[in-house]
Amino acid sequence: MNVLKKLRSTAKGSVGKAIGGLGIRGMSAVLNLLMLLSAADFGSLGTMISLGTFLSFFTTGGQQTLLLRNISMKEEVSSIEVKRWYLKIALRVVLLLTVATVLVMLLAARVLPWSENDDVRTILVGSALLLVPMTFAELAMNIIRGDGATYLALSPRDIFWRVLVIIGAVALSYRAYTLSAYGMMGLISATLLLCV
Repeated sequence: MNVLKKLRSTAKGSVGKAIGGLGIRGMSAVLNLLMLLSAADFGSLGTMISLGTFLSFFTTGGQQTLLLRNISMKEEVSSIEVKRWYLKIALRVVLLLTVATVLVMLLAARVLPWSENDDVRTILVGSALLLVPMTFAELAMNIIRGDGATYLALSPRDIFWRVLVIIGAVALSYRAYTLSAYGMMGLISATLLLCV
């Protein structure tokens, strides 16, 4: 009996590593496909992704950890009403932080003197585009993980999203389109929003 548990555990770990490897290979394929962008747009896109991802950890306000911890305590949080209460509070906090951060970013892109540089404006607006779906993807992932479905929780953002971005980039490359950093960020953000 103990041997069967070890075999299952090993099999699950192997499947997880294989899926993770595909995700990494997929993102490297996306980077190759990003040759649709000019060198300046490629740099802007990389900065947008970095800034949007970095800020999404702040706009979750720690709510993803709170939900993961509180929803996963099955004995103490057995009532569906209690889980809904945690979820409602977390969504309000995250929505407030996300809207405030996006507004500050858009305001900074519009009025600050250093934002007269088009590259800075592009990066701020593009990062704000990614910030919203990235924040809610992180929150949704931890809600599902709290119920014990780790692979299901990781699939939308870590697998399906990347596959959709690859498909979109391949389709655009066959059409011989060239994209701006905004265009590629729009594709990345829209596909992530679809997966959340």
